[in-house]
Formats: sequence, C-alpha cells, structure tokens
Amino acid sequence: MPDKDNNSIFDAYYYAHDCGIPYERNEHWLDFFGAIAKRLVQDFSPKTMLDAGCAKGFLVECLRNEGVSAFGVDISEYAISNAHESIKDYCRVASISDTLDSMYDVIISIEVLEHMEKSESEVAIANLCNHTDKILFSSSPHDYGEVTHVNVQQPEVWARIFARYGFFRDLDYDASYITPWAVLFCRNSQRSDKLVFEYERKLWQVYEENLDVRRKNLELVDQLKQLDLTNSQLKEIESIKSELSKTGGLLEEANKRISELETALNEIADSEDWRLMQEVKRIRNVAD
Repeated sequence: MPDKDNNSIFDAYYYAHDCGIPYERNEHWLDFFGAIAKRLVQDFSPKTMLDAGCAKGFLVECLRNEGVSAFGVDISEYAISNAHESIKDYCRVASISDTLDSMYDVIISIEVLEHMEKSESEVAIANLCNHTDKILFSSSPHDYGEVTHVNVQQPEVWARIFARYGFFRDLDYDASYITPWAVLFCRNSQRSDKLVFEYERKLWQVYEENLDVRRKNLELVDQLKQLDLTNSQLKEIESIKSELSKTGGLLEEANKRISELETALNEIADSEDWRLMQEVKRIRNVAD
C-alpha cells in the first residue's frame, strides 16, 4: 500500500478496524474480488495482471482462479504474510513506487494512492505507466476522516497526472463495478483534436442526461404540487362530511325527541282529564 515509512501502520489492527468490514479472507471479500476478477477477464482477457497495492492478495487469488497470471505487491509485511498459501509466491512486499520487474496487460490499483504522500504517489503513477498500457485506477475522493488518508484528491487531479505520461480516461468504459469513482486509464497517442472530440462527446452526453433528469424532476415537483392540492381538497371534503355526519346525528336526535313529544301529547289527548279540561274551556267560552 503506501510508502515504505508507513509499513508499520498497516498492521493487524488496521486491517481489522480501518477497512469497514474486517479485511480478512471471508465470504464478503472473496465474493467482492471474485466478481471483479470475472469482469476483468470478460472485458480484457488479460494474460498477465498486477494488483498494485494487493493487501492480502484476495484479487490475485481470484484472478489466478480465473486462469490469469496475476501478481501483487504491497508495502505491508503483515498483509503479504497473511496471503493465502496458494498465492504466496505471487505476492511480495514492495512499494508501488519501486521499479517493477515486468510488463503487464493490465495493472489495477484499488484505494492505494490516497494513503501515499503526494510526491510518492506521483512517482508511483509514473512507475505504473511504464509497465502497462491499461491501468484500472480507484482512489477515494473523500473519507478524510480516515487517518491514513494523507493524499485524498479529486478525480481530475489524478487524471492530470496520468495525462503527463500519455494516459487518458477511456470515456466509454464503466469501471463502477470496482468503486463509483474507478477509472480505466489507457495509453493514448491520439492527436489532441481527437482527444478533445472524445471528451466533448462524453461531456455533451452527460450534460444532456443531466438536463433530462432535471426536466423529469421538475415534472415530478409539479405532480407533487397537484397531489398536495388534491389531498387538501380531499381533507376539506372529509371535514365537510364529518360536520354533516354530526349535523345528521343532531337532526336524528331532534326528530326522535319530537316523535316522543308527539306520542306524549297523543296520550294526553286521549286521557279523560284532557277531555274534561277541553269541556270546561268550551263552557267558559260560551259563558263569556
């Protein structure tokens, strides 16, 4: 991984606590690197590969299981000493800034350079570019909280350094199966006008996609506004229904009471006392 002076940092504690899921030979990591290995074989059909910053050699192991003559280097003596027995002869302790001993069809470097001092990382890039025509590269553009991340850079910084050595991003290759920010850099001797054409082509595609996404977002906002209006109307209707329901209950209660009173009056009218009272009133009216 990082430069030689930091070898002791990348020990058992680091791999157990500072890599998210403990970095050990378990199902998670073997599945992760196994999927990457299969994709690399599918996309590049490489005969030889180097994992620059191989840690415990999981990717080297998976690539060899796929029939690739894969090798790995890493600055951590602890990590290399814990490589699986089947690949110990193919992984060695070294900095990726050390001169390599061979050319490779593809070199891959996953989350390594952010651990190296800036000057050392630039030496490493030059070194890698001297030993292949294809480099799959990934270096976290964030996660500043990790204490070993001493050289976090944005993607354009790395792209500029690679460009100094004639390596440019393959704009048509999606390396996000490694990390969201992974890039395939290829040696490219094309004229500058051709490179500008390719970059502008891709930039316009991304620009159009962003415009389309923005349009759709605005449409969704309008739809949500309409839904809010509809929901408000529905709430008002429910409120009116509730009031009507209460009013209906009061009317029903009033009708019931009227019915009770009418019944009571009828009972009184049918009584003998009521008839006598009515006869007395009639006689008084006659007398008057």
